[in-house]
Amino acid sequence: MTENDRVIQNLKTLGEIDACPQSTKRAAKHIRLALSARPASPPSFNRRMRASAPVTIVVVVLAGITIYLPWPISDSTNIVFAEVKQQVQKTRTVQYISTRFHKVLPETRPWIGKEEVSRVRILGRYRRRIEKEDAQGNVYHVDLFDAKSGMQVSIDPINKVFAVFEQQVTIDVDTGSRTESTAEPNLDADLFKSIHRIPDDVEELPPAKVDGRTAARFREIRKQGPVTWTRTIWADPKTKLPVRVEVKSRSTDPRIGPAHWVLSDFTFDAELDASLFSTEPPVGYSVERKVLFSIAPPE
Repeated sequence: MTENDRVIQNLKTLGEIDACPQSTKRAAKHIRLALSARPASPPSFNRRMRASAPVTIVVVVLAGITIYLPWPISDSTNIVFAEVKQQVQKTRTVQYISTRFHKVLPETRPWIGKEEVSRVRILGRYRRRIEKEDAQGNVYHVDLFDAKSGMQVSIDPINKVFAVFEQQVTIDVDTGSRTESTAEPNLDADLFKSIHRIPDDVEELPPAKVDGRTAARFREIRKQGPVTWTRTIWADPKTKLPVRVEVKSRSTDPRIGPAHWVLSDFTFDAELDASLFSTEPPVGYSVERKVLFSIAPPE
């Protein structure tokens, strides 16, 4: 039996030890002996030790002790996605930057550049504020939504216009039909849904560097009609919260082009000033009533 095999066997044997003071001492002794006998840097040993890591973790918990385990047993990015999902669902405020990438300058809004940046703030279930920036980082548009009151407004800080959207018209891509609706309170709304909507069936990817730190990675691929969505999530191993989310879409329908977003600079549960979410017109702004148009994607 090689030294590698002996280490593996020792660690597996520890899984059968009962939690008592004597077994705790024996467990600590076996782990120290096993680690002191390991080779310097054998790749195959590293893979096998990672495979046995779940057994080692169980042993430490059952024995009721805290032991520092060197790199072959502990991987700082080795978190399961259920932990990320659980932590995100505990949060009640979030701030992040949404960057949408354009291959060419948008014809109707060339000033935004090829990278369309929005700063998003969500307070509780009902209130959201989105500030859109131009290529120079200046805010040229603000969207405010309060689901509890049903109010949806926009602010044009350049022309000092405050627009209230009292009606919404949804156009069906396939039929061209129009559906009109009036803005109403929605007490069942939850604006955190887009953040909390983390599926269970994700693919675990190898860890990767993001913003100078190593993060765990997970990927979800979902089909919605002709559109395939791919979402990759980077999570901090310590906080178990997202630090970056990348969303890409492609479609088999030629009427729907590809899309690419990156959500970054996440801040969870920071204090947010409620006045930022006010749907009252600022002093000196003219008020306009408008209709909000939206498009229903093909099925």
